[in-house]
Amino acid sequence: MKLGFVSTLLLLAGCSSVDVSIQPHENAKELESLSYTVFTKVNAHRLAKNLSELKLDLRLSKIARGKSAAMAQGGEFSHVGFNVVRAGQIKNIIPFRRAGENLAFNTNEADPAARAVKMWQKSPSHLANMERPEYSITGIGVAKSVNGQIYFTQLFVHPK
Repeated sequence: MKLGFVSTLLLLAGCSSVDVSIQPHENAKELESLSYTVFTKVNAHRLAKNLSELKLDLRLSKIARGKSAAMAQGGEFSHVGFNVVRAGQIKNIIPFRRAGENLAFNTNEADPAARAVKMWQKSPSHLANMERPEYSITGIGVAKSVNGQIYFTQLFVHPK
C-alpha cells in the first residue's frame, strides 16, 4: 500500500485512524477534571516561580486530545511527529515563535494529574517547558486506554 505524505506523517505521529471522540470506556467529566487539574497545577507552579499564568486555548486542547487519544489507542508514547504534525496544526491556529509539548501516562494513581505534573517537574526538559517565561498559551488533552492507563498531553505556545 502506498501512503501519501500526510498519511505517512500521521502514521509516524501515532495518529493513524485515531478516534478523538470520547470512547465507551472513558468518562468525559473525569477527563475534563484531569485536564483542569493539570492546568491549575502547572499554573500554580509557574506562579510560585514568579511567571505569568498560561491561558487555556480549547483549540490547542483538541490537538492535545488527539495525541493523547492516539497513545491511548495503541500509538507510540513519544514526541515523534511533534515538530511536523502537531506544530503544523498549532501554526494553523496560532502563528508562533516557539512551541513545546509534555507527555505523561500513569496507571492506578490516586491523583493521575498530580502524578503527571510531578513527573514533569522531575524531568529537566519537561520542567523547562513548564517554566519557559515566553509561553503564554496552553492546551491540555487527556485520554484513557481500555486497560486504564491515563495519557496526558500538554502543549505550550509562545505566539508571534
